[in-house]
Amino acid sequence: MSKPTKAEKSLLAQLDKIHTKIHTFRQKREAKELQTLVGTYWRFRNSYSCPESEADRWWVYKKIYGSGKEVFCFEFQVGKDGKVTVEKTFGRKPSAGWKPISSNQFWDAWDATKIHISQVAAEASKV
Repeated sequence: MSKPTKAEKSLLAQLDKIHTKIHTFRQKREAKELQTLVGTYWRFRNSYSCPESEADRWWVYKKIYGSGKEVFCFEFQVGKDGKVTVEKTFGRKPSAGWKPISSNQFWDAWDATKIHISQVAAEASKV
């Protein structure tokens, strides 16, 4: 392949600048969209692999508390086996399957999770 001509180099440089501008515009637009999610609450029906019945499912809860290039979330769940997961997560906006909920639903679920944790701790302290 032959070397690019000056004209080709110039056009490629212009194209690179245009791609950079497009990328910047898209990032700003997405950041604005993500900002609108801050303060929202969500839940998702989770399970291990292949649930056989509804009893094999549980809710994962998410509060979006900040954003930048991605959303910052507080998530928790109590699995069907009682395993508790509480984590700070980062990512894109909630995908299919996540359902918006009220702050009361979220905090009621958090209160129930704290009660569950207290019960497990009380049981463990008896030993």
